[in-house]
Amino acid sequence: MDKVRYIKILVLSLVSCSLAAGVSADEQDFGLNVGVAVSKKFGKRFEVGLEEEVRTKENSKQLDRLATGLDASFQLVPKIVKVGVGYTFIADYDEIEGFSWRHRLTGQVSAKHKIHRLEMSLRGRYQLTYKDESVKSFKWNPKSYLRGKFELSYKLPKIPLTPFASAEVFYQLNNYKGNTIDNVRYEAGGEYKFNKKNSVSLSFRYDDEMNVAEPLDGFKLCAGYQYKF
Repeated sequence: MDKVRYIKILVLSLVSCSLAAGVSADEQDFGLNVGVAVSKKFGKRFEVGLEEEVRTKENSKQLDRLATGLDASFQLVPKIVKVGVGYTFIADYDEIEGFSWRHRLTGQVSAKHKIHRLEMSLRGRYQLTYKDESVKSFKWNPKSYLRGKFELSYKLPKIPLTPFASAEVFYQLNNYKGNTIDNVRYEAGGEYKFNKKNSVSLSFRYDDEMNVAEPLDGFKLCAGYQYKF
């Protein structure tokens, strides 16, 4: 089979899965995710980054979350294997209770492989989130997850645009009721690079909640700007 045709089939398959997942009897919501990120390289292998993010919910009529994240990564194998750690301060908003605070720690390892213009990547992430209990208590706190993500991207010729599609699984690690997969996230979009320092991305995300009492499937329109220096 022609390689270009094979690439198109893989990308379209992920996008089709995302759209198919939208046909569900679960309660559904739509929101926006808008983020701005800056990063700085120190040498060829070490990099640090800072990101600010705003999320909305209730058909984008209500604020959902404000988040500030700081991360650092190191290339174990240049251009192939990378490890990283991060911390995110999260301010969740509820129209009745107001803001509540969360602290999130992450550790991850990722690997990627290129075949001409196609890039395949795998990422494994450990995530620990602690909720501030000064307002109310929680039966499951902190929450611990293992997240596995597979992504395909393809650099288009002649224009600095890279379409991508991904699928990510969220597996509970310390649920007192028993661990299970409670979310599968699908995403498809593209990244446009103006130059080596500036880029923007736009994507459509779908979160398919499962194995929870009241599953809420979330549709998100995600937009981001990144500056590297």
